[in-house]
Amino acid sequence: PHRVVMKTVRVSEFMEPLAEDADDEVDPETDKVVLRADDSLDVALRAFNETGLERLLVVDGRQRTKIIGTATQVKALSAFNKELIASSVEEHR
Repeated sequence: PHRVVMKTVRVSEFMEPLAEDADDEVDPETDKVVLRADDSLDVALRAFNETGLERLLVVDGRQRTKIIGTATQVKALSAFNKELIASSVEEHR
């Protein structure tokens, strides 16, 4: 079940929306690694692992220069655990 969770959970499900007064444009000089809202949990966890960062910007799937929120490694892992538990409960009913 963990592979299914890794492929089906999307960044949009655990990201924090951007504050209304925040800058919503990607700066190519400083924002080298970003996630798309439609990226899978697998992609997100790999990005956190490869960069060593605990927080990454999330961009719109169609407008890759528009920041729509942030994702944290803690929230990504929490989403994984929550979905894994739910899937295990469902499997054992």
